[in-house]
Amino acid sequence: LDEEFLKVDAQFGGVDQEKSFMGYKKRAHLMNPMVPGLTQGGKMSASDPNSKIDILEEPKSVKKKINTAFCAPGNIDDNGLLSFVQYVIQPIQELKNDKVGYFKFFIDRPEKFGGPITFNSFEEMKQAFKEEKLSPPDLKIGVADAINELLAPIIEELKSNEKFLEASAKGYPEVVKQKTKKVKQPKNKGSFYPGAQKNNDASADKATEKVAEKVEEMKL
Repeated sequence: LDEEFLKVDAQFGGVDQEKSFMGYKKRAHLMNPMVPGLTQGGKMSASDPNSKIDILEEPKSVKKKINTAFCAPGNIDDNGLLSFVQYVIQPIQELKNDKVGYFKFFIDRPEKFGGPITFNSFEEMKQAFKEEKLSPPDLKIGVADAINELLAPIIEELKSNEKFLEASAKGYPEVVKQKTKKVKQPKNKGSFYPGAQKNNDASADKATEKVAEKVEEMKL
């Protein structure tokens, strides 16, 4: 419990940590809903890089993670993309526009699939996905673009902040994968490669000679 050892007066975390606070000093707890991870099942977790989007995630990496995210057609329950829109993108839009309930989600859908589309409420978009009027590939386009738009000014600011970069490196050190060299196994060429017959004949002659020597020894 970091908040206990740091002796802070307030803590921010997910609702899954609620039971961890029992028996400790009373403090303010800001609890947010659990957002499903980008992979199937489970939550967004710092221990699983593919399940989450980092605050300094590069645009190409964001698109790659979103494109490979689990997103079954019509599935609105186990859908990390819809949850991200509901619990991250929509609240930020409300704050930016100083209006509760504000929502405008643009998807640059290819013309061959109906062209660009804009949703003016999360429920409208959610229902469209449930009825499969909005496909997973199109939802992924919109979510990736929205995330990159949100992260762009943050990345620009924090990448020049030495204190943040130092804290980030200490908190989430880069894991370097060690390469293991493969040991080459000698190939079994069999008896059909050039020169094999000659070698086989020589081996057979030697074996015959040894047998003959053994027979002579037994006679003596």
